[in-house]
Amino acid sequence: MKSSKMIIKNMFSLTIAEVANKGIVFVFTAYLARVILPEGFGIISFANAILVYFLLFVNLGFNVVGAREISKSQEHITKYANSIITARTVIAFLAYAVLFIVTYFLDKPLLVKQTIWIAGINLFANAILLDWIYQGTEKMEFIAVRQVVTSLLNLIGVVLLVHSKNDVVIAMLVTVISTTLNSIWMLLLYVKMFGKIKFEFDWNFLKPILKSSLPISFSVFSGIIMNTMNTVMLSIFRTEHETGIYNAAYKILLLVIVPSVIIQNAFFPAISRSYTTEERINIIKKFSMLMFLFASILTLTSLTFSDFVITFTFGNKYSDSIVILRMLMITSLLVYYNVFCTVPLNGWNKEKEVMYSIIAGAVVSIVLNIILIPKYGPMGAAIGTISSEVIVGIFLTYNLFKTINKFYLLPLLKFTLFAVISCGLGYLAHINGLQSVFSGILSVLIFALINILFKTVTFNEIKSYFVK
Repeated sequence: MKSSKMIIKNMFSLTIAEVANKGIVFVFTAYLARVILPEGFGIISFANAILVYFLLFVNLGFNVVGAREISKSQEHITKYANSIITARTVIAFLAYAVLFIVTYFLDKPLLVKQTIWIAGINLFANAILLDWIYQGTEKMEFIAVRQVVTSLLNLIGVVLLVHSKNDVVIAMLVTVISTTLNSIWMLLLYVKMFGKIKFEFDWNFLKPILKSSLPISFSVFSGIIMNTMNTVMLSIFRTEHETGIYNAAYKILLLVIVPSVIIQNAFFPAISRSYTTEERINIIKKFSMLMFLFASILTLTSLTFSDFVITFTFGNKYSDSIVILRMLMITSLLVYYNVFCTVPLNGWNKEKEVMYSIIAGAVVSIVLNIILIPKYGPMGAAIGTISSEVIVGIFLTYNLFKTINKFYLLPLLKFTLFAVISCGLGYLAHINGLQSVFSGILSVLIFALINILFKTVTFNEIKSYFVK
């Protein structure tokens, strides 16, 4: 099938890029965390957490709606590009002004404020970022190249310029410059492929886009609360050190869920084009198999060997992050499942259902963070994160079932059980003398063997992706 071939093409481009990209990010994060220590790492994490609230207004759900509509029809690409970039650029100027004023009156040292102000430049880089066009036209290779180049520039910059905990501002400046350069490159590529960008404001054209994007924005905002409120509150109620400890573990979580980003981006156009119940069930079957396969083994492997992962990546000064990582790996499994539910619902114009689900999780996150973080610090933040994802999962499960009349929890539980068995055997080998790296590899191999034996993943299914 044409869609299956395109999915494989997109996944191949994104996977190659993500492997290279995350490999670079892994080295970048490890180096940066070791050099600027937990306190400096906490400052950068706090600045980025503040920034994403303002990025919400710049993005405003336009990327999802734009990619969805372009995937259905490419007739109005230039109109979407011109209108969305115009709106986002205007919003970026307003957002930066508010960010600057709010930060100025923030009860934080000047170093923290300067870091936030520099991070705010990313508002303009994101305003002109055109990833959504390349996703909608299924030209994922351009997204892939941009991601790798951005990460490579970040790594080169911090290695050359960041050498101590006093270089926090320089570290942030490096990431801002690399992001901006790559946004400009994507813009120039668009001009070459589709024509010049024109600033235009057509309210009649933007109105239906906003109608669809606003529920997505509320969903994203609620998701931001779930994912960043703990960092903000740790910085306010506890210490920069504890903020750094929590975010070291959280960086590993973000690394573990990378395949979910690849898979959802590759499947989203095909899912959006499925209209009949039969078409939807067929595409969701493939989507769920890949999501749950990666979710189970990556989550359980990282949980089982969390002490090695943290120490190897960040060093002994981050040993307190080990228990936080173990807790966040429960979150990882939930994130994969929730992404699996969210993508088809957004693709089938069920933005409001997704919005209400994530708002429910955000409310739980706020309440638990307020109660737990002042007393329990990073542990309280982790508990709040897990609980909020559980709530979101319950609501999303109900909405997806209402849409296609099928539950998908059983396949996830099956894959997870196989991963528990595999990692358990790998850990037994580890405590009997096998090194952590080889024990992790052994766990993955056992997991693959179990799935082949029980035919949860068959060669025919894999082959179906490549059949025309």
